Amino acid sequence: MKKKELMLIQKSIDLVLFSVSSPVLCGIYEDLELKEDRSFECKSMDALTEILYTLRDRKINRIFYAKGPGSFTAIKLTHIFLQTLRIASGVEIFSTDAFYFNSNAPIKAFGNQYFVKKENEEIVLESFENGVVEQVFALPQKIHIEDFSIENQPLYVLPPI
Repeated sequence: MKKKELMLIQKSIDLVLFSVSSPVLCGIYEDLELKEDRSFECKSMDALTEILYTLRDRKINRIFYAKGPGSFTAIKLTHIFLQTLRIASGVEIFSTDAFYFNSNAPIKAFGNQYFVKKENEEIVLESFENGVVEQVFALPQKIHIEDFSIENQPLYVLPPI
């Protein structure tokens, strides 16, 4: 079977990316349900490049991703990478905050500082003097589009200098 014929048979896919901290997580979804997930212990740029390379023969319809908070560098890099992909290939991009991927638990910022999402949706920095808060992030089993937005500006939560 020729490559062009094979591409016509394959279903188009959606991706969910969590790249604001390590490991980088990538979920491949068909009909909004998780079919395959991958974890990358490398730097965000290396992971994003590898993901795109391994999926080069698949039709990606939409990408859903965490826009922050998290690693400032990873947030910037992911935003630029995905916006470039959107312009170059026309893929739709949707985003939400990183708390979506860890059931609203605190997210490591630096030192003993963590990002915390308050009930009013405000994100603040708080100190945790009693030790490290475990960081467990997971991809959703099903994508609920209403949980994401087309407002894809990076979510930088930086302390005053």
